[in-house]
Amino acid sequence: MIAVQAADFAHRLTGPDLVAQAFAEGGDDAYYFFTVARNIAAGRGITIDGVHWTTGFQPLWAAVCAMAFALAPGDRGALALIYAASFACWFGSAWLLLRFVRTARGGDLPPLAAAVIATLFLGEGQLAQDYFNGMETGLYLTLCLALLVAFQSHLQGGPAGSARLAGLGALAGLTMLARNDGVFLCAAVLGAMLASGTRRHPVREALIVGTVASLLVLPWLAYCLWASGDPLPQSGIATSAALRGRADGSLVLDKLALSIVPLLGLRIRSLVDEHVAAAAGLVLAAMTGLAVVWRRDREAWLDRASAWMLASLAAAGLLLLLYYPLFSSAIQFFERYFAPIKLLMLMVLSLAIARLLARFPPRPAGAVAACAFAAAVAGSHSYWTWRDFALPFRSYMGDIAYAIVRSPLATSNARLGFAESGRIGFLYPDRVVNLDGKMRVDALDALRHGRFAPFVQSAGLDFILLHGFDIAFFDKVAPGWRDGYERVEDLASFNVFARRP
Repeated sequence: MIAVQAADFAHRLTGPDLVAQAFAEGGDDAYYFFTVARNIAAGRGITIDGVHWTTGFQPLWAAVCAMAFALAPGDRGALALIYAASFACWFGSAWLLLRFVRTARGGDLPPLAAAVIATLFLGEGQLAQDYFNGMETGLYLTLCLALLVAFQSHLQGGPAGSARLAGLGALAGLTMLARNDGVFLCAAVLGAMLASGTRRHPVREALIVGTVASLLVLPWLAYCLWASGDPLPQSGIATSAALRGRADGSLVLDKLALSIVPLLGLRIRSLVDEHVAAAAGLVLAAMTGLAVVWRRDREAWLDRASAWMLASLAAAGLLLLLYYPLFSSAIQFFERYFAPIKLLMLMVLSLAIARLLARFPPRPAGAVAACAFAAAVAGSHSYWTWRDFALPFRSYMGDIAYAIVRSPLATSNARLGFAESGRIGFLYPDRVVNLDGKMRVDALDALRHGRFAPFVQSAGLDFILLHGFDIAFFDKVAPGWRDGYERVEDLASFNVFARRP
């Protein structure tokens, strides 16, 4: 499974259409990170085009990407290093999950159980994409697991020296710098520290941890305030419900169902898509059954500190479920936003597997069944990876990245406006203007304050390329934006507007 994944990524990195194929799991937004990181490494500031400062990214992953561009010769070398960092997060998360389960069971984790759990984690289709989407999700999940493991040890009676507490605070701060909604998990584990009753001075410890974490995060918030006038990253504001409208409730339920069902087989994803309510109901029923069994035999499953950590992750997941449907319209990203919920499902499943295989170690039938299950997961994951091997472009916006380098626009000096400019802006950073506000502060301000039509007219664009839904949105919020432009053709899935002579 790992070899097939590595071969696929090697092909993407060495193929002629790097931007159309590499990190396609992140769609367009991965290349926002890469463009900003490349500018940082080149000494052009925290900018999207070398001129305009931006806050439309998560800072810790941007720093990792900037180091890759600083160390590597050229874009291919940098993306190869970023793939290596993604693999490190993937493997590191698997190791942290095994450590959590082993610690929860008092050090008892048979080798067969460890092998099955690792295979299930690495082979879960949705999480694997999260680690290789070119965005912060993989790093964030790794830090979430590290935070849970660290606080698990602390609540079990670890030392309470100031250096250790400062270390816990630093880890919490890094988690929030990896993704700002990590604040939910950090708050939950601090709440667990206060409520668990396992620490002698919980208030003092929570204050030290919270202070150190806050000191790490405050410079980023101050930078955002300076650059855009708001402490929140502008990409979140640009996709907020206040600007774009709330996401459809039925689509939110679809994303939730995909986030609680482990995608471990060839047909599971399509079955979930076809039977959303039934799939979610089956998983919730199974979780309820596990909870009943756990209450009857709690000490054999996990200790008290580990139970508090699972409760913290569940609380953070609940807050994510409340926050994003209310405040974000970016429904296409909800699977990624709900990744901690999928992580919780896999952690509970891992504890169940460890309990089951620890209970019947001598029986060969159980061992054969466990190995067959793990082999099926690995085979399924490999099939889906190999099925798409050597496609000319991948994922959302891959078609336009593939088509534009073969169009006359690639060799002209035309100035181009895109609502989703990640991949194209990476290819032509000096010629592309971001129009959706996720990376340009002035575009976001124009959208928010009714000045978008004048902004477009003053940007000096020769061509504007948009999806149909972006055209409808701009027509609604800024009538007159297309004055002076006429639709001339289609390129891939985009409508092309040219400036009138």
